Amino acid sequence: MKFLITGGAGFIGSNLMHYEVKNYPDDYFVCIDALTYAGNYNNIKDLESFDNFKFVRGDITDRDLIYKLFEEEKFDYVINLAAESHVDNSIKNPTIFLTTTSAPRERCTLHCPGASCQNYAPNRSASSACLFHCRKYQG
Repeated sequence: MKFLITGGAGFIGSNLMHYEVKNYPDDYFVCIDALTYAGNYNNIKDLESFDNFKFVRGDITDRDLIYKLFEEEKFDYVINLAAESHVDNSIKNPTIFLTTTSAPRERCTLHCPGASCQNYAPNRSASSACLFHCRKYQG
């Protein structure tokens, strides 16, 4: 299976990346992160040595980038972990919180007709993450 993980360089995302990449060598993981205050490349840089991992520095609100990734990678699943994590910032600019949360759902839904959001596969590690199953690419 091929996964797109948004926010994969943040605290939760990087821990998920380490677990999944190391424990599921037959799956392929593309991590996209804008590396803002909430993400740190050092959290995942050692994963670059794994054949089943790829890092893309980018913003999930960049429609062209997301569409290009979907076309190139043909993802089976998207796990959205991208989030604004500082409450003070939500008071200053609540729009960014809505954009970060809803943009991946919109992109996946528009790019993968029939995509559904569900809890992450119960036999995997991130049971509360929002998972998009991109049926378009199922063979």
